[in-house]
Amino acid sequence: MYRPASEQISVFENESFFQFQGLNSDNEWVRLAKLIPWAQIERRYARTFASKLGNVGKPARMAVGALIIKERYGFSDEDTVQEIRMNPYLQFFIGLPAFQHEAPFDASTMTLFRQRIPIDLLTDLNDFIAGRRNPYAENADDDPPDSAPPDTPS
Repeated sequence: MYRPASEQISVFENESFFQFQGLNSDNEWVRLAKLIPWAQIERRYARTFASKLGNVGKPARMAVGALIIKERYGFSDEDTVQEIRMNPYLQFFIGLPAFQHEAPFDASTMTLFRQRIPIDLLTDLNDFIAGRRNPYAENADDDPPDSAPPDTPS
């Protein structure tokens, strides 16, 4: 079962409201959190939950964010959870509204995240972050190729 997050912007998506103290907006995790189209990821992630019964799944931002952190640093599942538990920037990145001393999920949940998130979602997100293409733009497939004139010597 999954309850999609509201697409309404939360005050907690602004780093200055995180636990009512400002985070450094130049931090790589704050910048990346602002870059990622979380609402589009949320919609794709929600489709992977067929049943309306059972425990409620973790939010898309938490699941995808944790996998990004794991891959970025090459952590084990256990180390990923511990680093998130200790780092307010990583907690902000995965969408927590305030710093908490407890881990937001168990290391075993990382396996569920990997099973739940389609590889094409991660591929599209990686391409988007790397600036290769924007699969989240409307009519992304209809974008014309770059037609810049070739450089001419002066």
